[in-house]
Parts: sequence; structure tokens; C-alpha cells
Amino acid sequence: MSIKPQAIMLLAGWLLAAPAMALTATNDGSGSNTYMFIDNDVDDEYFITTSSLSPRFTGANIWTKYKTNQRSLGYMGNSGWSYSNRYFDLWIDNSPINQPFLGLRCMSTGANCPASGYIPADVLDKDGFYHAMSGNSVANGYYGAGVLSQSAYEYFRNRPVGTIDNLQLNLCYMDSKADYDFASGVRCKDLPSGGKWVYYTMNLEKVSHLTLNSTGAMAEVWIASDGTPSVNLGSELCQMGVVGSASGIICKMVSYSFQETKTLTTSLDFRMVIDTTLLGFSPSSSDVKYSGDGASWTNFGSTSTYNKVFKPSGEYIYVFLSNAFFKKALKAGTDLTNKDELFTFYFDNSVTPQSGYYQFTPSTLINIIPREYGISIIASDGSAHPKASGKIGSETPITFEYKVTTSASRQADSITAQVTGDAINIYGQPYCLFTSADETLKVPVPAFLEWTSAAGNAVRVRNSCGENPVDMTNAAWVQTAWNANVNDGFFFTTTLKLLFPMDDSHSQFTTDGHDWMGTVSATGDVKVTATWVGVDRGGMMKKMLFIGLCGLCIQPASAVYFDSIIYDMDASKDFISRPLVNDTSSNNLYTISAYKIARPGNGNERPVPGQDKDLVWSPLQFTVQANGQEYFKLYYRGPGDDIERYYRVIFKETPVTVFPWRMEQKKLNIVPSVSMSTILIVRPRKTRFQYEINEATGTIKNTGNTYFRVILQKGCNGDDESSTQFYMLPGDSWTGPEAKNSNRKYIVALGRYHKLGDGCFMDAPG
Repeated sequence: MSIKPQAIMLLAGWLLAAPAMALTATNDGSGSNTYMFIDNDVDDEYFITTSSLSPRFTGANIWTKYKTNQRSLGYMGNSGWSYSNRYFDLWIDNSPINQPFLGLRCMSTGANCPASGYIPADVLDKDGFYHAMSGNSVANGYYGAGVLSQSAYEYFRNRPVGTIDNLQLNLCYMDSKADYDFASGVRCKDLPSGGKWVYYTMNLEKVSHLTLNSTGAMAEVWIASDGTPSVNLGSELCQMGVVGSASGIICKMVSYSFQETKTLTTSLDFRMVIDTTLLGFSPSSSDVKYSGDGASWTNFGSTSTYNKVFKPSGEYIYVFLSNAFFKKALKAGTDLTNKDELFTFYFDNSVTPQSGYYQFTPSTLINIIPREYGISIIASDGSAHPKASGKIGSETPITFEYKVTTSASRQADSITAQVTGDAINIYGQPYCLFTSADETLKVPVPAFLEWTSAAGNAVRVRNSCGENPVDMTNAAWVQTAWNANVNDGFFFTTTLKLLFPMDDSHSQFTTDGHDWMGTVSATGDVKVTATWVGVDRGGMMKKMLFIGLCGLCIQPASAVYFDSIIYDMDASKDFISRPLVNDTSSNNLYTISAYKIARPGNGNERPVPGQDKDLVWSPLQFTVQANGQEYFKLYYRGPGDDIERYYRVIFKETPVTVFPWRMEQKKLNIVPSVSMSTILIVRPRKTRFQYEINEATGTIKNTGNTYFRVILQKGCNGDDESSTQFYMLPGDSWTGPEAKNSNRKYIVALGRYHKLGDGCFMDAPG
């Protein structure tokens, strides 16, 4: 019992002594600001704009789609904190946001500002950043301001309108040219001298929240020779109308929802923008108008205060396009289809000139097409940017369905369709090329076009990104008169499908012959062309194709994707770097472990003792945010000999969960963990690729010291879809009728296809 008073005295002594060993925080004041949060689902962007310049809290979460006037990413700071060429620590006391900052804010106009828009710090944690070197000017980053992270934007997006956040922002800056040992865990505020620690209290009130809805909607407007428009698709979006004395069409261009407790500022302006370069002419100010209610109209070149357009009771921003506008568009003759950037809108807050400008894409895409000798292609469901996904191995292809329409006094003499995009040739046949986001995976996928003929038969033709257009003139076209009372012209419509089969065997492997797992995507064009005697008109529609593929599918319980089920370390490399993607809605902790095995698969994965130091990895464990991605590295430190080595690499996934303190100590909280694994093959440092084949007996032997894949096709004109495929490790032997003379055979090794045997290759040995 006598120990307790001594312990209390020692603790008290430490508390009294601590201030003498660290910097003392100085109160630098407080300030309040109100803000609007703009949630742009169309362009997938966030934007914060405020009523006052200080305290600083404004800007977008990324370099936006239309960044002409954007100089800075969104940030938080105090304008009074400006200190050049010294180390900064910036953090929020007991931050309600996990890792609120990315780094020290700078501007695109700064000569030394990185392209990221911020100066990186050496340390980030849940409250802020530490040890970032400030610049020599505002643009180069000498303000004590942090660029807001994605988690910060998510936090403020989810705050209810009317909420006030009280945040204590801290800045600790070093004396000029002074430094500290950040790697040991020391922070600027921990130093006895050589720096200064200040804090500022920010009161941030969310007074409004604007959501710009992504509807994916499209309207198709056909123009007669006199400029009179008609709506062929999207009549629920665009209708004939009159504004003042001018006739034209009125379209619902922006779908939105708006909440507001009080006016943010009268300095926040709103305006419509027309890209006259794309348009091909400069319309008169009264040719195009916009409105928040469909009754009170503003010329497109004029500004309005934001709350005259956006109302809590409103749903749409309307745009009026006059007949005079359409007549000028017809005369200009430019292609006005699938141009997201043709009509846009922007906010401009003069209170925050460095980060108050924000331009965005409308919810509705308008295609403008001449009615005489015109052609269009649109998604059958009316969406402007259709998306789809699939899984390799599935019997169900990814399918996009389009409506193709020609318009003239008679049907075109010829109509063709073509799929274009990145392509690769395999055995002389083109394939569309799908690529991962980091460009490490390239996967071939075939494409087909399909329609119904005039005779009622289904027609399917291969057209895989690198092939000539196919003739679909003889499709089943439905004829509709422009005007039911006057047969002066017609619309001719048919359905065209684009299919990507998921069961093509070439798609099981990357273009260099490796197994793979992950997500790849592609973009391309479906181009349709109609030709009349004396008149050619073409229409093109760009399709964004997002496809999720896996060569060897992970079980649904596994929430992590690897870019390959087999990691292959080439003889010339001593490490590999690979991404790990967390596709769950929660943050997860990943721990890596590995052990050497005698050989992979087939029940022969016997661990080899005493080899633990041959393979190391970094990091040992790491956290990946929800729907995020992080890279890890595997390093080989074993012998540089002629032996191939195999390792089982295990990834343990645990959700990062914070449990509340429980007074009832006998209650349990259980966190489920999932373990996933893959194989790492380390090629011999002295690789010897050799094999033997006896086509008479159908025997193949791997006589080298590294593994390869075998493809045995059926006959000399067989394909991979019906082939026999397997791996052979060093020393393996395989016998079967598929390996005899009458079949075409390949080995895939070291990133190349090698012809196997003489059967079917007598005229082209190799």
C-alpha cells in the first residue's frame, strides 16, 4: 500500500516538468464560416464553397473535369499563418475525421507546386500531417493550410444541414533551416525550442447541400432544314415550347436536390456556358436561355445569384434552345452528338477567388442531328454513358443494345457498323484489348455485332476493334414518317447489339501468357455510317466499357482482388510490386505472410522448413480504405542459382472496427477475418527453358528448370476455346493423344508463345 503515494508523486512531478520540455501552444484566435457542400454525382466530384474568405475552407476534392479556372484543391487553414521555407506540422485536435489532410496546400500557378496540388509530408496520421517543407510564396505553399483528403469530404458530405463543427486547427512550424527527427516519432510540438506552436478555433456551419443527380439521360433532337426541331428520343426530358415570342424546345438539363437553412452569400454566381468551338458558331445571347423554374428565363451569357436558380422546392434547371439556334447549328454543319462539354454550367464565388470557381456537366446529354440525311446511334435504354461488367468464364456475354436510326426521304443505299478501339492480334485474329488501371494487365476479349435481318434471322458477325466495318443494310428496319399527314421523309430504325463473350479461352490469360485476376476496362467507338447517293453522313457514339474480369475467380467471401493468381518473378528481378484492391465498404487491415513449398497444387504443397529468410515483403501490414488500393512488394533474398522456387503468399484481411467502451466487461465483440493466398514463382536466376516432345506417342517433357504452360488444340485449324491447357513444372512429363502429330500445339513461357512439335508447322518451323 505504501507504493501508491510514491506513484502519485512521481506522476505529478512528470506533469509539472513536461511543459519545460516541449513547446507551449499559443491561441491565435477563432473564426466562423458557413458553407455549401456540392455533391456532383454526374462528374463524381465534391466542392465546398463558403460565405467568407476566412477561416479558409473551400475548393474541390480533385482537379475537376473543367479546371480552366481552378488553381487549387480544396483546403483548410488560417490566412494569418504564412511562413516560408521551413517545416510545418498541421493537425486537428481529436480530429473527428480520419486523416483529414493529404499535405501542404499549394497552387497550380506555383513554379514549385507538384502536379498533385500539395507538398507531401513525411508523416500522415489520423489527425494531420507532419514534416512538410513550406514554399517561398502563396502559390508555392507557404500558408499553413492542409489539402482536404477524401475522408474529409465524405465527413462534411454526410453532415446534416444546420450542423456546426468546432475544430481546433494546430500549426507547429520550425525556425528557418531548423529540422527534427520525424522518423523517430518526434513532432515539432515535442521540441524544447526551435519552433512555434499556434492553434486556431474554426466554427464551420453547414447551411446548404446541393446534389447534382447523375441520371445518365439522353435526348435526341432532329433538325429540319428550316431549323424546326423535333424530339425523337427523350420526350420526357425535352418538349416543344415558346419563350417570349421565340419557338424552340425546353429541356430539363440538370436534375438536382437542394437543402438550405439560410442564404450562403449573394456573391455566389451561377451561369450557363456554351463551347462555341465545338458548336461551330457563336449564338446570340437570346438564342439560348436557362431557368430554375421554367418560367423566369436568363440569357445563357448572363449570371444569376445561385438562389434565384436553385430552390429547396425545385428539381431541374431548364434550358431553352430556339429555332434560330438550331438553324445556325444546321448551317454550321458540325457534329453535335455525344458532346458532354457542349453545354455546361458553373458557380463563381468572388469571396474566394483562388478556389471559388466550379464548372460541371449537366445531367442530360442532348444530341442534335440533321433530319435530312442523318444517322444516329444511341443506347436502347436512353442512357448517355451505358456501363456493364462481366466475369471471365461465364457463358453470358456482356451485352450493349443500341438503337440505330437513319433519317431521309428514303433509306440509305448502304449502312455499316464497326467497333473500334485498342486491339491486339492473336494467331492473326484481332481482339479488343482491355487494360487494368495501372496498365500492368492487358487482356484480349473478342467482340461481336448482332442484329436481325429483314428475313427475321439473327445475324452475328465478329468485329473486334481492329476489323473492317460490317454491312448491316439488310437489317430489319422499321419505317416511321416524320409527319403522319405528309410523306416527305421517314425515320428508319433497327436494333444493334454489341457483345463481349466471357468464355473465350484467350481471355483467361494476359497477352504475355500469364494467369491473371483483377479488373480491366476498355473504351472504344461503335461507329455507324449511312451512305446515300451524293450524300455521306456518319454518326459515332463513344461507349465507355467497364468490365470486371477474373481469370480464376475468387470465392465471394473474399473481398480482395489480386492482379494475378500466380505471381511470376523474372530471373532479372529481385522484387515485384503488385496492387491489392479492397472492394468492400469498410476499411480493412491486411497482414502478409509467406512460406516456401516444394511444389504448388495437387496436394503436394509441403512446406519447406528453414527457408523463411529467402522471401521478405513490405509492408508487413497495411490498411486499405474502402474501395481503395495499395501496393505491396515481395523481395527475393535467396540463392542466385539454377533452381526454381515456389512460395505460398497469404493475405489476412480484418475489418478495421472501433468498438465503444463497454462497462459490461463480459460482452464480446467479434471481428471476422478472411485469409486468401496466391502462389509466387521465382524463376531460376540462371533460367534454362527446354523441353522434349514425342509426337508419335504424344509425350511432352519439361527438361528445363522453369515452368511453362501447354496449349493443345484440336487439329491443325483448332482454336483455344476447345483446346487442352495445363502447366508443367521442371521434370514433369505428360502423355495423351492431344499431343500427337495431328494437332497444333504451343508452349507459353517467359512471355512468349513457342510452337511445339512439327505437326501443323511443317511449312513454318519454329
